[in-house]
Amino acid sequence: MVLMNEWYYCRNAFGPSFGSVSLSGLVLVFVRIIRSAVDSAQDSRQRGFFFFILRCCVNSILVAVEFLNKFTINFAAVTGESYCNSARMSYDLLKRNLLSPVFVEVISTRLLAGMAFVISVLYAIVVSFHFR
Repeated sequence: MVLMNEWYYCRNAFGPSFGSVSLSGLVLVFVRIIRSAVDSAQDSRQRGFFFFILRCCVNSILVAVEFLNKFTINFAAVTGESYCNSARMSYDLLKRNLLSPVFVEVISTRLLAGMAFVISVLYAIVVSFHFR
């Protein structure tokens, strides 16, 4: 029975949802390539005000694409929709109520990082007292 459930999940992951995961990875690859090109162009001799404004605009667009991609892959995982339909649904969600998803994303990330830090400190204290 357990093997059958694992086979079912693997079939879903490498079946219709595999294209959504691959397309999400491809979007992130393009974002990182563009960011790398912008960062390497920063080292050249063209350090004018126009280049600075252009670099800020490109970086803000790339951050927005990464953020939308994160919500899109979550929608695709939950609903089973294609990547493009999930992107539309996540964009509509963010357009309707931007503050709520952003707040949940930022708070949950910070809260999990803080909890991991506290647990690591407690573990280090327990281990240090144990080996004294």
